Amino acid sequence: NGFSHITGGGMVGNTKRILPKGLALDINWDAWERPAIYKLIQEIGNVPEEDMQATFNLGIGLICVVAANEIDAVKAKAAELGEEVFEVGKVV
Repeated sequence: NGFSHITGGGMVGNTKRILPKGLALDINWDAWERPAIYKLIQEIGNVPEEDMQATFNLGIGLICVVAANEIDAVKAKAAELGEEVFEVGKVV
């Protein structure tokens, strides 16, 4: 369990810091709609998808890593606080 603030370095680069050695993220990059600015950056800058993923947060500012049996409780609390939640992947 932990939180990862997604800044420069993307989701994988920032979140791997809180995962135990030998574990990794399996991200579903289609689990949320990216803000339009990232599409613009990618198109105008001719930036490869891999670079976009490694550099930007792509609209996800915080990753919360929780046990699978706690997902519903986390979503309920987030909804109570008016926060939007996207299930972006799993730890493998």
